[in-house]
Amino acid sequence: MENIPYEKIRATLFAHKKTLFITGLCTVLIAGNGQSAFAALPQEKKITLNVRNITVKDAIETVKKQSGYSFFIDTKEVQLHKQISVNLTGKSISEALDIIFSDQPVKYEIKGRHVIVTGKDVLVPRENMAKDVRISGVVKDELGEPVSGANVVVKGQVLGTITDMDGRYSLNVPAKSVLVVTFIG
Repeated sequence: MENIPYEKIRATLFAHKKTLFITGLCTVLIAGNGQSAFAALPQEKKITLNVRNITVKDAIETVKKQSGYSFFIDTKEVQLHKQISVNLTGKSISEALDIIFSDQPVKYEIKGRHVIVTGKDVLVPRENMAKDVRISGVVKDELGEPVSGANVVVKGQVLGTITDMDGRYSLNVPAKSVLVVTFIG
């Protein structure tokens, strides 16, 4: 039987405690955010903006001020400096955004008091899509010990997983993807 140094046991236990704490904290924050979002919905403010030749950016700023919503915008997809004319009187935020983005290839999603604006999904023919491959492995630290709770994600995407207690992961990814491994601890 191999003797395991006390420091390794202590470091492993500390990492597990930290992972549990972070998981619990995230759960509390997500639950709290959801409750405040539902509480705010009935008091939605109406948007009024009647202007000619205003930039999309300025129109969004006005909507932001009148509604109290925060915006997260993919600036590669949205033409912020495009001139538009809008006639909004007593419109909901959804109606206002439909008008502001009417001739742009974007979509938006309202989550609580946040608006996320991204490019519209483009359908790619199946034959042009990269084939998915199954990648699996073990994440280890400098001492060669497995790292549990490490994030393994495809670079530039939201596709990912978390390593198990033995540091193992398995993930279906597009061919030639780059994996990024992160761990807080």
